[in-house]
Amino acid sequence: MPGVTSALAAAAYAGIPLTHRSHNSSVVLLTGHEDPSKPGATVRWEDYSNLKATLCIYMGVKNLATIARRLEAGGMPASTPAAIVESATTENHRTLLGTLGTLAELASDERVEAPAMIIIGEVAAFSEKLAWFESARQAAAAR
Repeated sequence: MPGVTSALAAAAYAGIPLTHRSHNSSVVLLTGHEDPSKPGATVRWEDYSNLKATLCIYMGVKNLATIARRLEAGGMPASTPAAIVESATTENHRTLLGTLGTLAELASDERVEAPAMIIIGEVAAFSEKLAWFESARQAAAAR
């Protein structure tokens, strides 16, 4: 979607509201793949574990297992709902749902590739009810 950051577009097409008054009131946009020439990583994943925010992680597929471990080490429960939205808004769009503790293995098993947005937080569970784009595609394919 031109002019819309991929975190918003991916979440919208996956049926994930990034905020919800019963679950969280903030969103954090993070990179999951920092410039390898930088001296030391600057994203302190443990610090984001207890914010009660939705975490949207760009370019994080290759580092997902490490990111998940560090979020868990900071106190985020492994049972926290999570999603990966691969190739959002395109004909190759797909959404995989899991938890913080299962998402890295799921991504590996399903051979998820970039571009993909990782969304971690209670709101990720809404995709099961609100995934309008994939539902419409499946209905069209059945015709």
